[in-house]
Amino acid sequence: METNYRKLLEQMMTPYDEMLQSLIGDHADFSKVDYLEKHSEKYGKSDANYTNRLKVLLAMYNREDRYAPHYEPIVRRLLVNEIIDRETNSFQGIGDALYYAVFLLQGISSIVFGYSSNHSAARSSSLPAPCTFLPSTSPHLRHQYEIDN
Repeated sequence: METNYRKLLEQMMTPYDEMLQSLIGDHADFSKVDYLEKHSEKYGKSDANYTNRLKVLLAMYNREDRYAPHYEPIVRRLLVNEIIDRETNSFQGIGDALYYAVFLLQGISSIVFGYSSNHSAARSSSLPAPCTFLPSTSPHLRHQYEIDN
């Protein structure tokens, strides 16, 4: 039996796409992706919405129209919230959401990202950690996935 991996990927991404769609339009609800501090005795401070933010970024990353201009305000907001997480999280520098946000914003924005204030904030937000923000070195984002029609 042959597996249709494209169909399988589409099924897996459906909940992520639904979350992305909830952020588009006049009645966008960012409450599930904005920074929400939580605390545990074992792990300290973390962001309760980190996983949701990553899901939305993955949904955008896997779309053929990932660089559409209407995504820019969403990506910028996700990036700002990711920076807040990186600055306050007990495990600063862990996770891939920051890399995906920067990658998407670089493709959408006409601004040279290397000189923006968000890049400086992103870089400094993970400097105290052993994992430093260097978008060009991310192994996950050295290439783009293309979907054959």
